Amino acid sequence: PMASATLSIDGVDYIAGYANATENSLLGWAVVAVKTEESISTAIRNVALQLFALGVALFVPIHFGIRWMSRRLTDPVNALERTVGDITKAKDLSLRADIKAGDEIGRLANAFNDMAQSLETTSREREDVLKRLESLNLTLEKRVEARTAELSGANAQLQEAYEQLKTTQSQLVQSEKMASLGQLVAGVAHELNNPISFIYANYPHIEEYAEEILELLDEIREVPVPDESRALIEKKIASHDLELVREDLKKIVESGKAGASRIKEIVLALRSFSRLDEAEKKAVSLEKGLDDTLAILNHFLKNGIEVTKHYDLNTPVDCHAGKINQVFTNIIFNAVQAMGEKGNLELTTKRQGDLAKISIRDTGPGIPADILDRIFDPFFTTKKVGEGTGLGLSISYGIVEEHGGTLEVNSVVGEGTTFTITLPIKPKSET
Repeated sequence: PMASATLSIDGVDYIAGYANATENSLLGWAVVAVKTEESISTAIRNVALQLFALGVALFVPIHFGIRWMSRRLTDPVNALERTVGDITKAKDLSLRADIKAGDEIGRLANAFNDMAQSLETTSREREDVLKRLESLNLTLEKRVEARTAELSGANAQLQEAYEQLKTTQSQLVQSEKMASLGQLVAGVAHELNNPISFIYANYPHIEEYAEEILELLDEIREVPVPDESRALIEKKIASHDLELVREDLKKIVESGKAGASRIKEIVLALRSFSRLDEAEKKAVSLEKGLDDTLAILNHFLKNGIEVTKHYDLNTPVDCHAGKINQVFTNIIFNAVQAMGEKGNLELTTKRQGDLAKISIRDTGPGIPADILDRIFDPFFTTKKVGEGTGLGLSISYGIVEEHGGTLEVNSVVGEGTTFTITLPIKPKSET
């Protein structure tokens, strides 16, 4: 077997290697190899250096080869990753992965580009569909808005028509009531007129007969009679207080005559006032209409309310007298209610060209500005529930308009209110 040993000869270290002859066919010889340790170390270092040089020589190409292979594998993947990131950030499906390779990475890039192309096409189709839907939605919204506007307009017209119908119906009911009332008043006035005419006509005779009876009593007292009879006559006269009867009889006759005259005046006013159903206009005195209205409303005129008249028209006006009297009644009654216990009611008539102008002024509290524009609206009233329907001035406005005239109001809070009625004296067809 092979063996080695360390020898020192002349102070120099050697390493010897030998082989047994018995185990080798060398004719019984043994082979011994001796080398100094330094030569062996030098040989080993040379071999190591050669191996290092060989390793370095092999490392460079292997390193660059590995890097080349690595980049060949990773660069396409990184490019694909960047493309995916760019598409995600920019949301631009038109971007493509620029990878040209025939291996699996190339096929993956092609598949990715195909997928991006498909998504881009789908996205464009989706955008087109959304645009069409948006356009259809906008068109539908415009149609809905137009239809809604039409419906709103129709609804407003319907509501206005309903309100007008409601107002007209109420005015018709009120007019029918006034017409029925006019017929009733006319009938009552007619029935009262005859007996009151008889009573009024007989009062002069009653007054005359009373005077004759009193004169006869005086003459009887002057007739010469026995003292006993005269004493009896004087006693009878004294028991009946003839002088007081004489004075009271005159007062009773005068007051009865005045009462009958007042009743006759009211009856005539009722007959004039109740002409609501006359089909044709007639020339009437507006001043008489005002006086008839005052006669009807005399009960409401408190002692503290003074009536002042300035009548300068003095011209008959063609109109429906009953309806115009209704206007006078509504305005004057409102004025009396506004003034309360005291105030001044001023009635003025005058002519302005072909027009008749009637002013009714009160010294009431006036009408606030925020209410003034609404007083002619149907059903508008500031009175308590049960005191008014809110139709009086609305109907009055319609009556004046029907006659081709105007009804205006002017009011100052704290001073009073003035209603001015302007009517054509003759219908336009006749002027």
